[in-house]
Amino acid sequence: MALVMAATVWDRLEEQAINAVRGRADVDIAARRLLATAGGDRRMVLATRLRLAASAAGAPDALESRRALALLDRAIALAGAEGLWHPVFSELESWEFARHAAP
Repeated sequence: MALVMAATVWDRLEEQAINAVRGRADVDIAARRLLATAGGDRRMVLATRLRLAASAAGAPDALESRRALALLDRAIALAGAEGLWHPVFSELESWEFARHAAP
């Protein structure tokens, strides 16, 4: 069941990114919408980026895939800079984990 749900999120994010590129939406607004759709789940955004990167590599002349990939990169940069990743899905650095560990 979880695999089906994850595949659906990847497909939805990819479709949303391509539609935003086709519609010439504002990059920052479109990036934030992608993050909202992903629910702050870094894994879903990175998996979608990987899928788009594979599409762009397979068809180097496909400008839409490359622009959608750039949009996902913008979303990743925004989430990292502004702390928009959901805490459950964020990486915990070892020092951060140790700082919050119970004594």
